Amino acid sequence: MAQKILSIDIREDLVCGVMVMQSGSESTVIECGVSVVTDKVYKDAVEDVLGHLSYSGELCRVSFGAENFFFRNLSFPFHDKKKIEKILGIELEENVPLDISDLLVDSLVTGKKGQESTVVVAMAYREFIAERLDELKSLQIDPEIIAISSVQTALQLSRISSLADFILLDCSCDRFTIFVMQDGRMRLIRPFVFDDGSLAQFSLDKNSQFVSAKKVEKIADTYKNICREVRRTLYSIENIEPDI
Repeated sequence: MAQKILSIDIREDLVCGVMVMQSGSESTVIECGVSVVTDKVYKDAVEDVLGHLSYSGELCRVSFGAENFFFRNLSFPFHDKKKIEKILGIELEENVPLDISDLLVDSLVTGKKGQESTVVVAMAYREFIAERLDELKSLQIDPEIIAISSVQTALQLSRISSLADFILLDCSCDRFTIFVMQDGRMRLIRPFVFDDGSLAQFSLDKNSQFVSAKKVEKIADTYKNICREVRRTLYSIENIEPDI
């Protein structure tokens, strides 16, 4: 039986949404919308996107930009997922200069070597998630899944055998996130912001829903800055030689 699913990606600068028709193992995008976030008013941008979609209470999945999360890479001397979850809070208290009780925490086992496991941990302030969910609730949206932007994209790409080792760059209007995949597993997630504001000024054509940068003359410098940050990030990871 076919069903419609709403998927919304909420960033600091943009909100994007798609309506997907799912039938068996096939999924088809039937509608899409995008809106620029102005004055940090996310609700208005989400409402604008909904205006371009025929949403009427179907299942909903929401992702928030990686810039709203904190990430840590940890190692454990065992593989058991339940044991990792049990001891994770204690490890984070020693490695994160934040009050763990203020955070929502999730983890992804990213590698196994001998008896050891490597884990990527994602954390977000409870208050941030609560505020976003309240905004969505006021628009009659109750997401069944909350995710981090582009994580699932990277994991799905890793299922292609020829793409077991790759870097996914998720570039938005004024920020980007590096996802490093090795042996089909997530090795690292790092969000960055363009400090020089080279793409910070942009506009949205309401008719075509096309976003355009106003400072295109700086695009070459922007790409150089991205490559520099990617190199620095890769140099910090063992067994990876950057070629960029």
